[in-house]
Amino acid sequence: MLYPFLKDIQKAAAVIVFVSFVTLVVVLISQYIFGLKPCELCIYQRIPYVFIIAFGLIAYGAAKQDKKVSKFFMALAGITFLIGMSIAVFHVGVEQAWWAGLEKCGSNINEAIITLEELRLEVLGAPVTKCNEIAWSMFGISMAGYNAILSLMMAVFTFMAIKTGVYHD
Repeated sequence: MLYPFLKDIQKAAAVIVFVSFVTLVVVLISQYIFGLKPCELCIYQRIPYVFIIAFGLIAYGAAKQDKKVSKFFMALAGITFLIGMSIAVFHVGVEQAWWAGLEKCGSNINEAIITLEELRLEVLGAPVTKCNEIAWSMFGISMAGYNAILSLMMAVFTFMAIKTGVYHD
């Protein structure tokens, strides 16, 4: 089923752009329509998808003109999927209390605050959701967990496409 997409590097680039775009749309719908407020790490997990879309579009456009450029940007997309997976795995670890999250992930007040104005700014700048609180899960897997799985699958897909894909002249 995936072989036609792996066989043609331009189609593979289109797949990674499409999957990344749909992923961003889904998380934005979950946030703005279903009210699932993202934490700091949730926001960080979105960033790789923006870069992957850019890399995929460049790879798609270059596939017929320059094989090396297309391969380079596909490789960047694959590496970026792995970076996104790492962020997601880190978030899962925070959710499961395997390790501490980022400083911005909690609601701890900075002890160096002296004035009421500094306290007000600290409270207003705090994330709405804590990173260790799971906003949604299915079958015991959080959104961060599903993101880690998707990112790994897409990285494998991207690297397989680089290895087996045909470049048209």
